[in-house]
Amino acid sequence: GGGGGGGGDHSPVGSGSNVPRPMAIFELLDYIVNEPPPKLPAGIFSDQFRDFVDRCLKKNPSERADLKTLSNHEWIKAAEAEPADIAGWVCRTMGVTPLSPVSRPHLPT
Repeated sequence: GGGGGGGGDHSPVGSGSNVPRPMAIFELLDYIVNEPPPKLPAGIFSDQFRDFVDRCLKKNPSERADLKTLSNHEWIKAAEAEPADIAGWVCRTMGVTPLSPVSRPHLPT
């Protein structure tokens, strides 16, 4: 068992190790306040998405992107232009077969 105290790897989130070490609650709060926000890893997330999240996580409100800036961000514009089949995604994720339009129950008019 590890106990508290010094030593140990002090890897911040997003640096070399993908798994940050456990922190006590006040240590975590101190880390959030005093350390830079974590960065999403390259290669897993697109550069556009990483930039969008970075703009959202600025600690200083005067540096943080506002709603108008974020709504005009290239990642949002690309997402708006891409068709989305939410129902199909939910069905695939849950492993169920979607109902065809013919077999859906109809409400009497």
